[in-house]
Amino acid sequence: MIIEIYADNLSKEDITTKTRRSARALVLADDKLLLLHARKIDVYMSPGGGIEPGETPEQAVLRELLEETGYKGEIIRKTLVIKEYFPDENWETHYFLVKADLNNKLDRKLTEEEISQDITEHWLSVSEALTLFDSHDSAFPHADNIQQREFIAIINSL
Repeated sequence: MIIEIYADNLSKEDITTKTRRSARALVLADDKLLLLHARKIDVYMSPGGGIEPGETPEQAVLRELLEETGYKGEIIRKTLVIKEYFPDENWETHYFLVKADLNNKLDRKLTEEEISQDITEHWLSVSEALTLFDSHDSAFPHADNIQQREFIAIINSL
């Protein structure tokens, strides 16, 4: 499934070719969903990040999960792609339902940016996660877009 979201007053004719591609893991265990909280910018999100050159979305989601959480994962299935169109850049986010090996947590390998954002791990029920994404206020300029995308991903993936 592909879901397309356009910024206000933007049409297909207006979109740029500059696209940021990423992959995100939806990890469920004991009816809890794994979320990360970037405390410095006060934004919640699923584990994931940019797809590197030559990397598939599948490779990226497993690499990002391991780097950000220390959990090795196994893809259960790809659930959807959300394409967001903004005046200056497009975002293409691939979502996967992933089973994580929670019994063997390795050291995280966070980037300098992730370390500076003070990334913490949280396990919430799906209902709590949806409520959080629907109502959490953050001063970060892109927080609403990120949290809207995560909300849409959860309701269309689980």
